[in-house]
Amino acid sequence: MVKKAVVWVVLLLFVLVVVLGACAPASTGQSGSQASGQSPTAQESQRPSDDVTQLPRLVDNAAWVTREGETALVISPSQLLRDSSGEEVYDEAWRRVVVAIPKADTPGMRDQFVCHAQFASTKDAWYLEPARPAVGYWRTVSAGCNPGDVTDVG
Repeated sequence: MVKKAVVWVVLLLFVLVVVLGACAPASTGQSGSQASGQSPTAQESQRPSDDVTQLPRLVDNAAWVTREGETALVISPSQLLRDSSGEEVYDEAWRRVVVAIPKADTPGMRDQFVCHAQFASTKDAWYLEPARPAVGYWRTVSAGCNPGDVTDVG
């Protein structure tokens, strides 16, 4: 019964985001260095000093763990990241995770990360599993940030 309620809440949030997203300005869907074609280093040198790269710590800890036979990247978000609602902040936080743990940059992991930041920010830790299928952001959201048949370890 609880699982069914969670699915309904996620679907309701999805509908709200789609409706509100239709009112937002169009975006290319690319972020940071992808949108400009520049490397992060080249782009950072062109950013103003008040940009998100100047934010304090966004992730308190990130580490690989194995639980119940599944490998997961455990993210402990900072309070700043938990309280944030901006795509730019999520992009910067994910960029910092990938700089620290390059093997995290696999298909679907960023979608899980942003989903947790937007819809599960109050969880103590976010478990991102690279074994989950890359189904796109909205399908990740509709799956409660955990797409596929992989056992939820967090």
